[in-house]
Amino acid sequence: MGLKEAIIRASQGNEITKIWTDSLSSVMAVLDPHTPHKLVQDIQSVLTQNRNILVRWIKAHAGYRGNEEADTLAKKAITEGVVMKALNPRWEFKQYLQELFLKKMAKSLG
Repeated sequence: MGLKEAIIRASQGNEITKIWTDSLSSVMAVLDPHTPHKLVQDIQSVLTQNRNILVRWIKAHAGYRGNEEADTLAKKAITEGVVMKALNPRWEFKQYLQELFLKKMAKSLG
């Protein structure tokens, strides 16, 4: 479900977007042209219409910073019910990331 949401959000822009997931089964399902699953078919349809979106696999728990942070946020959302605001347009997302980075830097410096 998260992969579908990421792909749908990426389809709203024109930039080349790489979506990295540590779910190898999800990537394999998306690559299966004979899948019987409606959710996967929906994802395939969006990807077919948006050739600028690339779905790639990344090994889980291998120390990739972005992947570890995504896992942490996903667990937090499950346990605490945190709702992440969808940020559009892209410049707003960049601004949010810059602010988050500056807050983390200030906190670590102390």
